[in-house]
Amino acid sequence: ILLPAGCTFNDERRKFIKCMESRDVVACPGSGKTTALLAKLLILAHHMPFTDSRGLCVLTHTNVAIDEIKRRAGGAADALFAHPNYFGTIQGFVNRFLAMPFYRIKYGRAVHAIDNGPFFAEIDKHYRHDYGLKAWMEHHHGGVGTLGGYWLKSTDLTVGKDLDSDIPGLGRGTATYQSIERIRQDILDHGILSYNDAYSLALHYFACFLGVSEAIRHRFRFVFIDEMQDTADHQLRVLDPLFAGCDTVVLQRLGDPNQAIYRSDLKQEQEMLWSPTDPALPFSDSLRYGASIAKVLDTVRIDRSLTLEPNHSRESQPPHMLLFESGNEEAVLPAFGKLISDHGLHELEKPTFKAIGWLGKDKRDEDKVCLPCYHPEYQKALSRSSRWFTTLLSYAQAMDMSLRNAPKNGAALFDLALGGLVRALRLADYRHPKTKRPFTTVTLMMHLRQTNAGLHATLRRSLAKWLLAFRQREVTVEQTRDAIAAFVRTHFVDDDTAEVAEFLDSDSIDFEPPGKECANTFVSDAGDVIEVGTVHSVKGETHTATLYLETFNYTLDSKRLLPFCAGDYPATDAKKTRHRANLKVAHVAFSRPTHLLAFACCKEHVAGHEEKLSNAGWVIREIVNEEANDDPF
Repeated sequence: ILLPAGCTFNDERRKFIKCMESRDVVACPGSGKTTALLAKLLILAHHMPFTDSRGLCVLTHTNVAIDEIKRRAGGAADALFAHPNYFGTIQGFVNRFLAMPFYRIKYGRAVHAIDNGPFFAEIDKHYRHDYGLKAWMEHHHGGVGTLGGYWLKSTDLTVGKDLDSDIPGLGRGTATYQSIERIRQDILDHGILSYNDAYSLALHYFACFLGVSEAIRHRFRFVFIDEMQDTADHQLRVLDPLFAGCDTVVLQRLGDPNQAIYRSDLKQEQEMLWSPTDPALPFSDSLRYGASIAKVLDTVRIDRSLTLEPNHSRESQPPHMLLFESGNEEAVLPAFGKLISDHGLHELEKPTFKAIGWLGKDKRDEDKVCLPCYHPEYQKALSRSSRWFTTLLSYAQAMDMSLRNAPKNGAALFDLALGGLVRALRLADYRHPKTKRPFTTVTLMMHLRQTNAGLHATLRRSLAKWLLAFRQREVTVEQTRDAIAAFVRTHFVDDDTAEVAEFLDSDSIDFEPPGKECANTFVSDAGDVIEVGTVHSVKGETHTATLYLETFNYTLDSKRLLPFCAGDYPATDAKKTRHRANLKVAHVAFSRPTHLLAFACCKEHVAGHEEKLSNAGWVIREIVNEEANDDPF
């Protein structure tokens, strides 16, 4: 069901699959841990329902792994994804089982949204109407984003305290502080929480109701947590009291300490929050890359005790270091395309080529190397939490970006179009007649279906019409904006307020739209498509060939990494915070490809390292800056 013909799980994977006690799994990159976990889940599905009626809990950091399990589970999906099992993100688990129930107890009503997008939008709404606060924040702290940032980063997770936080330089007795507290409480009263708020509520729930933890443990017999190395402190403070050291729950956590790149606080990078239990179950060999890639990957690992045994049946090419003159970054992608062609990688079945870097944000105006230096059309993707915009045109433009990046994802277009309509209703204070709460996309459609079948059908037909025309490029983003605005005014809002009119009619966009062509792909002279993105965006992916583009994050990658790549592994540097963070990013990047790894870095920084780099396995190629020459090397 899961493996190619003739392949079997080896002893290490079988030991994990058959393990029925709480153990941790430390897996090297490309070791197939998701496949091994899925095999275990499929076997357990055959034994459902369990005799004690308890279920499985599978937690991840993103929905990508969950979607993969759904896709590959086949007929067992019905059993796996049914009650009492739970499959989802850690955030979703905390929201559903802890934050939302406790909010209802504490405030007597349901949560409206747990999302940084609406949370910041509400801050902005209050901020713009409180001129004293606005003047103080802009003078002292840089505006609304900073105000929201205090709450996101400093929400008090101490059990027994209210949901508040101190703001540096502002006494609690001042009028400005009281104004901020009123805004904070009003946002909470409206049921709009940031992601961090959910964890604070969860800890309060534990403190107020001692039986909550036991009730959750009674529901789940097995708990699996994937990508455990990326679990943050506030997540551990909720998960550990629930499941760690509990005799009634089998807790198995899977991860790789060398790939912990999602920590937002660099000061904590030196300390690995997750300490795998001893003895952990190892997945010590990779199914992805061959010996040549494993050799250089070994030089950029933090935890030297973890093995990186390669796939000996895979013939990976020697890693290439592509050297460019400073200012000649745009020559790198064509050179990588030539490298792909020279090795015949485009002839493989369904090849994937990607060029990735640490810094995606455009810093060219600061003269810092970033992804747009290599590919000027590059646009950093909009995150899901960013999809709460201040103008309807922004929603339409986000639809355009979604269509370019995922042409077959009609659901994303539907969500954005309906999300823009619902945002307009919220600004118009159009509320559910029974709950008196602002509509969400779900509650609006449910309400219309139950109370106004005609309008429900009209809205669905209109959405289908807009999206079909949009996908076929028969209308512009402005025309789509106007169509949605006209529907709002015809069926929901009789008389615009200034705020509603500004949202519906504004020509401003909350982000920089891409050009006419797909912004994040480069097509080589041979016609090979190379996708451009951040290292974080490809976590967990497998590529045929991967190019790691050095960027500037306090300094250039090459200045930190070259001594390691040359095999020296300077112990003093390995203890430095930013060096450790850079090594982990490089470890993720270097471990993506099956056939070819390349590292593009500035020529002047390699001087003096050439011999050691060659001995360490790197093939050094210099990119020439001659437009007339078809060969870039």
